[in-house]
Amino acid sequence: MKYRSDIDGLRAVAILPVVLFHLDISWISGGFVGVDIFFVISGYLITSVIFNDLVNGTFSYSYFFFRRVRRLFPAAFVVYLFTLSTFIVVYPNTFFEKVAITTLSSLFFVSNLYFWQQGGYFSDNLELNPLLHTWSLSVEEQFYLFFPLALIVLFKYIKPQKLVLLMFIFPVVMSLCLAIYFTPSSKSFAGFYLLPTRVYELGAGALLAAIIRYGYFEKHRKLTLLRNIGFTMTICAIFGFDATTPFPSYSALLPVVGTCLIIFTNSKSGLIYRLLVNRGAVFIGLISYSMYLWHWPLIVLKNWLFDDHYPNIMNFTVLATTTFLAFLTYRFIETPYRSRKLIPDKQLKRRAIWGYITLVIFSSTVIFTGNDFITDPHGDISAKYELTISPEPFRKECTNRLKNSKDSTPCLIGKEKQGTKNILVWGDSHGGAFIPTLMGASERYNIYFFINTGCPPVYNLTRPNSPFGDCEPINNAIWEHVQNNSYDLILVVGAFNNYLNWELIGHSHQSDLSSLQSFETTVGEQINLLKNINTEIAFIPQAPRFKSNIPENWLRMATLNYKGDYPFLSNEEYETQLKEFSSVLNDDMILFPARTYCINVICDSVYNDNILYKDSHHISNFFAELLAPTVDSAIAERLNPSF
Repeated sequence: MKYRSDIDGLRAVAILPVVLFHLDISWISGGFVGVDIFFVISGYLITSVIFNDLVNGTFSYSYFFFRRVRRLFPAAFVVYLFTLSTFIVVYPNTFFEKVAITTLSSLFFVSNLYFWQQGGYFSDNLELNPLLHTWSLSVEEQFYLFFPLALIVLFKYIKPQKLVLLMFIFPVVMSLCLAIYFTPSSKSFAGFYLLPTRVYELGAGALLAAIIRYGYFEKHRKLTLLRNIGFTMTICAIFGFDATTPFPSYSALLPVVGTCLIIFTNSKSGLIYRLLVNRGAVFIGLISYSMYLWHWPLIVLKNWLFDDHYPNIMNFTVLATTTFLAFLTYRFIETPYRSRKLIPDKQLKRRAIWGYITLVIFSSTVIFTGNDFITDPHGDISAKYELTISPEPFRKECTNRLKNSKDSTPCLIGKEKQGTKNILVWGDSHGGAFIPTLMGASERYNIYFFINTGCPPVYNLTRPNSPFGDCEPINNAIWEHVQNNSYDLILVVGAFNNYLNWELIGHSHQSDLSSLQSFETTVGEQINLLKNINTEIAFIPQAPRFKSNIPENWLRMATLNYKGDYPFLSNEEYETQLKEFSSVLNDDMILFPARTYCINVICDSVYNDNILYKDSHHISNFFAELLAPTVDSAIAERLNPSF
């Protein structure tokens, strides 16, 4: 296959946005599409090579994979070994164990399946895994497990070229349909990580290779305009997409088709061609695989060691270090190992086997032994962290009960008591976090819970395009229960700051209302309806929302023995978060003042070395228990005004 320097330049267009995006450079908001560009390039190049071998009668399935090992494993071995050896001395065991598991899963080409299974509401922050980027390598290798076999069958049994193309088109279209179906939704972890929804990107490159091989549209390949259109499409995706873009879905068609047009065009004229074959672009393209391997472990290491200090200097340092290490890896690892003269097949096989065994033994051993003996010899740090993020009592029994089992009866804390007041807590995950606060009160009152993650706990409020499923039927069922049962007090606990600040909610029957208008309207409706059945209602304000994950921040500082202030919010910042919520509700509609969350003059995230939050905005069990006396008094006063 004839070498094309413009494809190496195209690799530069793929890798640089990925690296800059992962460095949180705001103006490169769609840099993640670089991976999709790589998928198309890979599908095209690998299919072209297989086509040539099949035509020449030299294709060997086993040797195909041996060439993949020669191409990919040596550089990956170096980066994996570096990552394990580095993070074993700086990470707490709760995070390092996941690094070791990812190494092992990547060696068996299933790290994408591992990350798919990590998705969840309180799941660990995947961005702390320095091998997160290996998911794309696993997707590729899974594709190449079956794809050569499919090509062998096509070449052996199907002769008409148009029928061969049809056999290429069918899985691409099916994969695209799956990508659209599984994204966006709560299924988007599957849509993002799994092979079936990514086949259409690799398959598009393979289809392009078949089209070029059979000479279709050959006269159009000289059209520079096609390359210009394709380049424009990829650039629009890189700078126009962001975290809210449904992906891969139909959105990935923009960079995928754009990349195909760039590769399809073989004209050696035009500004875009000159940009792609520029020495700098070709150089970056040549080292792009090593850049991809190195960039994410270095970024995660930078974030862990330095947090958000000196962002510009640190980002430049990481970019420079990534490029330098990628060059060294390309020059002294990739290049020699690609040469059968320098590294004969037998020697490569022996080294690859021993390298593979080394990584498997290393990662397997530390999964079982952990690394606490290095970073937390007494286990105190990990114990406090695990206790902080542990679920609240009755979480399994109470959370999403109605959604998962269609059980429309609320969850009762403790035993039902006759002749006492009945309290219903209607909440989202913030309501669940309040269970420890009300454990003491449950000895005096019957306290019931309806907890539904991500659903705003007010009748006639809905959450369009919710990643947690349709909230409207859940809220309707709860409201029907409220009307048919007797409660003395309904406590509404929700992430209303989040819903209102980020415009996440709307009125079920009036789509033209803003989130604030929807909230105001539905709260008014609900209060009036509850008055008719002699039921009190009170809202519990949301706790302060921080910019970072508080337990992880505490864990980082404790593990690295850093001294300094933990994250905090000023009263002004917290009041800004509460502004829209407070504008709708009078003081008599709120159970206790929002400032209750702020123990000091400021709103702390850690108090007397006790962590107050499970993440950036859910209160920890410790904080929930700390609030109990205040909440108990507020409930008693609400139920017995003369109290």
